Amino acid sequence: PMQGTVVAEHRSFPLATSIELAHAWTSWLLEQEGIRALFIKGPGLAHHGLRQPRVSSDVDVLVAPAQADRFVEALRRNGWAERKERSERAIYVSHSVTLVHESWPCDIDVHHTFPGFLADPQETFDTLWARRVALPLARREVPVPDRLGSLLIASLHALRSRSTDPRHRRELDYLLPRVSLSEQERLDLAALAISTGCDRTLRTVLTALDVPGPADPADSRGDAVALREWELRVAAGARTGYMWLTMLRRQHGLSALRTARSAIWPSRAELSRMRPDAVDSVLGRLRARTDRLVTGLPGAISAARLWWSTRRSEPGG
Repeated sequence: PMQGTVVAEHRSFPLATSIELAHAWTSWLLEQEGIRALFIKGPGLAHHGLRQPRVSSDVDVLVAPAQADRFVEALRRNGWAERKERSERAIYVSHSVTLVHESWPCDIDVHHTFPGFLADPQETFDTLWARRVALPLARREVPVPDRLGSLLIASLHALRSRSTDPRHRRELDYLLPRVSLSEQERLDLAALAISTGCDRTLRTVLTALDVPGPADPADSRGDAVALREWELRVAAGARTGYMWLTMLRRQHGLSALRTARSAIWPSRAELSRMRPDAVDSVLGRLRARTDRLVTGLPGAISAARLWWSTRRSEPGG
């Protein structure tokens, strides 16, 4: 039986063993708390043959949105704490929270939604949950999305940073040629994509797999704003300039001015969190700030151009 409190020094285990144990322990905790959740990415994708075999570095859990906060609190009671992020990414990411434990070498990423699914998060979760399958790990069976649900998640994860992340490009290049679907599976995948609101965000992937789009465009879930946000995200990849621009577009007044200042010329304390490896001297901070501007500008320009083009293409734009 699993124990409620982590006491063993699991850092002494090989990472592959720790990942399996962490999945099993997390599954046990979810069961004890009566919380519904799916283990996404990682071992589930490998089980379905949707990614190359490799050892994950964390446990990704998609929790029923209404129960996500309660699950994070349950993890805290068992010695887990939210990671103190030191980058711009921590300010931007809002779909998940990362927790760490001093005795475990892996993180737990708690997702209450998944980027690219534009339908209502609770409806999307319920749809994926209804199709779940059991994956044996460390003498427990943990719930994971079925093959088609996992295919959508793997594609969304790889696509959103493919333009700048070589690993994500490789994941998608590996995935597409190896996915074989029957005619019935193509129809099922089309229906699943529509019901979860990713038929438009994954249009290029679905087209490559010969999956039909909706017969009626009105069947697509998610509004034009959400779709445009996704298109901006894919175009800019993982560039931090895009993340700052997105935050600026969501803010107004003094809040926007503070964000702009942090983006262009962060304070000493902010710079320390964003670039912990920077030399803490006048010259070191100057170099780190300049490097941020140089590396972040392409993403901001790319996002601004696409945002402007989509705005102009809208009625009344």
